[in-house]
Amino acid sequence: AILALPAREIHLCGDGRATKLVEALLGMYRPNDVVLRHSPYSRLSPLFLSGKAIGSYQSLRRGDCVVVFSRWDIMRVKADIERSTRWRVCVVYGTLPPETRRDQINSFNRQEFDVLVASDCIGLGLNFNIRRVIFSTVHKFDGVETRQLLPTEFRQIGGRAGRYGLSAGAEGGVVTCMHEDHLPALFAGFGLEWTKDTFEKEVPSHLMVSDEITQAAILPESSILSAFHCEAESALGEESLSAAKIFQTFADVAHTDPICYLGTWSNRMANIAKGLADIEELSFQQVVEFCSAPVDPNDPIVLAGLRTFAQSLVATKQVPLADKMVFDAE
Repeated sequence: AILALPAREIHLCGDGRATKLVEALLGMYRPNDVVLRHSPYSRLSPLFLSGKAIGSYQSLRRGDCVVVFSRWDIMRVKADIERSTRWRVCVVYGTLPPETRRDQINSFNRQEFDVLVASDCIGLGLNFNIRRVIFSTVHKFDGVETRQLLPTEFRQIGGRAGRYGLSAGAEGGVVTCMHEDHLPALFAGFGLEWTKDTFEKEVPSHLMVSDEITQAAILPESSILSAFHCEAESALGEESLSAAKIFQTFADVAHTDPICYLGTWSNRMANIAKGLADIEELSFQQVVEFCSAPVDPNDPIVLAGLRTFAQSLVATKQVPLADKMVFDAE
C-alpha cells in the first residue's frame, strides 16, 4: 500500500525500528519522494522489571494483567483466578468481537473488574490502565512452532504497564512473571540481567528500543503462483501437481531482493491446501484464494468451515452465509 499509494503525503505511525527499511523500499520504488522523520517514541513514565515472580494467583493485585498466549488458556486462567481469589476478572484476546473487546477494556479501566487476563493483543496499541504486566509463560506458538518470546514481544507487551496519563502510570509500570524460572528470559528480553538477588530494575529508555528491522516479509500474488503452477506442470510433465506441492516448491526456488523474504506463508497455505485436496472440482486459482484466508490450519472447526464454503462454491457457484452454521470437524 505504501509503495503504490497515489497520495502527495503519507504519514506512517509504527515501529521506529523499521524506519531505515521503509526508506530503503521507498528509495527503490518511489525514488522521487522526500522522506521526513518525525520525533521517535520515548516512554514518559518509568518501567520496572520485578526480580520476584508472582508465584500464585493469591499474590495478584487490583490493576494486574496476566498475559496468556491462547484463547483456551485465557478462559482457564480466568476461571482459576476467580475460583482462588476474590478478584473479578475480564478477558481480552484478538478474536474477541470489537464491541465486546471495547466493553471489556472500558470496564477494566473504570475498575469494574479487578484483574485482566489477556493475549499479546494488548501490545497492539490498546490503552489499558494496567499497573503490572505478568507473563504466565515466556513461550508462545507462532503458527509454526512453540518458541520463546522475542525481545520485541517482551518490550511491546510489557510496555503496556503504567502508561503515562493513566492512574496506574503515576508511579510507573512493573513487569514480572508468574514463575521464577521465566525471569532470566524476561530480563534478557529487555537487555538486562537477572540473578536470585535481584529485587527490581528500572528499564533505561534506550533499552525500550531493540534491534532494527532489516527485512520486509512479502507474499506472492495469486497471479504469480498461478503462472508458476502452469510452468511447473509443463516443466515436470505432470498434469495435476497438488497446490500444497506448488506452494512449497515456489518457496524453495524463489529469490527475493536481500531486504525482503518470503516468510512462512507456504507452510500455512500448504496445510490448508491439504485440507481441501479432495475437493477436486476447485481450480488452482480458487484453492489459492481459499488458502489466503486468515485460517488456522490446526483448528479443525475453522478448517471444517472453510471446507464447507469450498464445497458450496463447487456445488452452487456461491458461498451463502446462514445465520447459524454447523461444521463437521471429524
